Formats: sequence, structure tokens, C-alpha cells
Amino acid sequence: MPSDDAQPQLTTYVPRQHDEQLRSAVTDASSDRNRLVLLIGEVSTGKTRALWEALPHLPADWRLWHPIDADELLEGLDTVSPRTVVWLNDAHLYLDPRDGQNCKQVAVGLHKLLRRQGPFLLLATLWTVYAHQLAQPATTTSLAPHPHAGALLEDSRVVRIPVPPAFNEQQLQAVRAASKTDRLLRHAFERAENGRVGQTIGGIPVLIERCDQAPDGARAVIDAAVDLYRYGHRQDLSPELLKSAATSYLGAGQLAMLPRRWFEEALEYTTEPCRGVPGPVHRTHPDATTYRLVHFLQHLALWLPERDLPGTDFWTAVTTHAATPADRVELGREAELRGRYRHAVALYEAAAQAGYDDAWRPLVELREILGHKAQGTRQKPEPLLAAAVTPTSSVSMTSFVRSSRQGLPGQKACPPLLFLPLSPVSRRRSDTRKRRAT
Repeated sequence: MPSDDAQPQLTTYVPRQHDEQLRSAVTDASSDRNRLVLLIGEVSTGKTRALWEALPHLPADWRLWHPIDADELLEGLDTVSPRTVVWLNDAHLYLDPRDGQNCKQVAVGLHKLLRRQGPFLLLATLWTVYAHQLAQPATTTSLAPHPHAGALLEDSRVVRIPVPPAFNEQQLQAVRAASKTDRLLRHAFERAENGRVGQTIGGIPVLIERCDQAPDGARAVIDAAVDLYRYGHRQDLSPELLKSAATSYLGAGQLAMLPRRWFEEALEYTTEPCRGVPGPVHRTHPDATTYRLVHFLQHLALWLPERDLPGTDFWTAVTTHAATPADRVELGREAELRGRYRHAVALYEAAAQAGYDDAWRPLVELREILGHKAQGTRQKPEPLLAAAVTPTSSVSMTSFVRSSRQGLPGQKACPPLLFLPLSPVSRRRSDTRKRRAT
């Protein structure tokens, strides 16, 4: 078994109810009883970590065997020696419900191993959907689709332990206590929604990788959603807003090369879940027609260094398609702070025309600063050159979140993955208006 020095650096482990059942099954195996322990649950709920934490409870002379695939498993089952742990993480990769012959061979082989003179301990994890498929019984009109797998799962030496998707209140209190000395656990705990701490820890790296590997269309949609949130659009995003804003992040050559359904394909990419965490830009609920930037990227948007400011298509999109007049005013303020006065006026005017009274004051103030008479008319301001803005170098999300606390030149230092503040970055507005205009 691995020594303490060989174990990877992990977050502090907080046991839950299924850990007690798991430890009891491991104790049975160390007492010369063969066991197949199967943890069943959704993705990134802590199944694999629970198995890992159970290994030290075995005697030191036990060995660990991790077959790489079903073929290696079948080849080695006849020669594996007693006092061996057979590690079957993601057991559907071995008991593949889509491959009936393979599933039968593996199920029969594991069943034979449990009947041999041992002891043997088989540690496995399985997603709930696969557990249901493998255990599906026969009906009056059809045979069981996987009878050998079903017989294996019904064996008395098999211990099936459900793993809940979230921590309950008592367990969250234990996580809170443990997080006082564990920064990664603390920040995961603070950002976890509905007690889903495991998904936050396991899914965020996958989410970041998804963003970094996005094709052009999907990358443009993600970038547009990040900037929409950064510049103040807090309501859900309509497809019209996302598509119109995303074109601002695509060059003419890129647009010419995109397929006709590029936007639909981009949404398919961005909405796919990331190991228990919603995709970068996901539907607000399964039947919704609006989208939302994932919670983690909302926080990250306030830390990411700004690149070149979005082009005209972005500001035209938010002027036309922003969800509410309040969003238009907030976006107008951000445009004004960045010297995009023509777009700021257009956003304020659109909000005012929609009957939003809070749009009039910033509109009148900006018109006065720009030398227009504040008469409540809708006259169009003269075109102004945008204030000079020095963009920072474009960096991938992975390199950004993994960067050191020293940060990028000229930028506020940003901590590594997950170590992001919950409070928004303060925004200077009122005292900046006249300074930028002069």
C-alpha cells in the first residue's frame, strides 16, 4: 500500500456517513472475507476520494492493482494473488453496458474472483445511471439486458453504498471547521452551491480546460458572456444578445470560416457539464431559452485582466438586446468609464426611452460634459474619439488562474485556482467621469 509520503497533496478530508459503511467493508476484507465495495453516485461527489481514504485501514502487506482497461483486467484475474486490492474506479469502463459481450466477460470474471480463496478486496465506483442499467431486471416481456452483471451486483459479498451529491448541514459545519487550516477547501466551501463541495473541487479544473480548448465560436460566446458580466449585465442572457455580442470577438476571416450553425454548436459546447459543475455558459434550467455565466467564471470575470475593449458589435448588441433598462444603465456607466462615450449615450438613451427614470441623470450629466445642452431631447452626440486604453496581453484561463500572486505587469495580483475573492472589484464612477472627459 502507498506510504504517507507517496500520497498526493489533497484537501483535508471530511468523512460522511458512507465512509463508515466503507470502513466496515474494508475491515471485513482484512478479516479474510472477500468483498466488492461499490460506491454509487453522481459525478464528482467524492466517490474516488472516499475509496482512497479507506486504503490506509488495510494491513501494510496488502497490494494495490489498477488494471488500465477491461482487457488487462480479464488477463490478470486468474493470476492475481490474495491480499490484493483491485481498483476499479469508474467501473462502467470495465462493465460497459454498451458492449454486451465485454460486460458479460468482466462480470463473470469478477464473480469468480469473489468465490476464490482470498482475501480479495474490489473497490469500485459507478455512476448512478450505469448502476441502474446494469441492475435492470427481466420483465414479463423481455430478458434482463445484463444478467451476469445483475447477478454480480446481487451477490452477498457485494456492498453497494450510495454517495449523496451534497453535504448536509452537519457535514458542512465540519467542512467549515476543517477549512480554517486548508485554503483550497475554504474557498471551495465558500463557492459551493447547495452543499456541492466535491463538485466544486473536482469540476473547476475541467471547466477551465473546457474554456481553454474552446473552438472559435464557443470561445467567442464565453468571452462575450464574461465581458457582459464584467461590464454589469447581471440578468440572464438571451440567445440574441449572446450571438450578437459574440461576433465582436471574431475576425472577418474567422466568421467566414464558421459553419452556418456555428452559434448552436457553440452553445452545445458551452452548456455541457464539467464533472458536476455547469458548463461555462449554461441554460438557467433545462427548459429555459436564456443562458447564464457559470458561478465560478462570474467571480473570475472580476479578476481577469481586460484585453482590448469589445468592438462596436458588442455595444450595439447590449444596446439592443440587454435584458433590462437597469442593465443598460450599468453597461453605459462601464462604457463611459472606458471612454466609449457614444455607446454610453446610446445605452442611457435606450434605458430612458424604456421608461427607466434612473437613466436620465447619467445621460444629462454626460451630455453636459460632452458639450451638449441638457434639454431632454434625443439629439445624437457628435462622434468622439474613445479614450486611450492600454490592453494587457491575452492569456489563457489556465495560465491566469495558475499564476503566482505576483500577478501580471501592471495588474492587480491574482491568487491561484479557486483562491478568488467573493467581493466584487470596486468600481470608480462619479469622480472619474469628468477626469476622463477633460
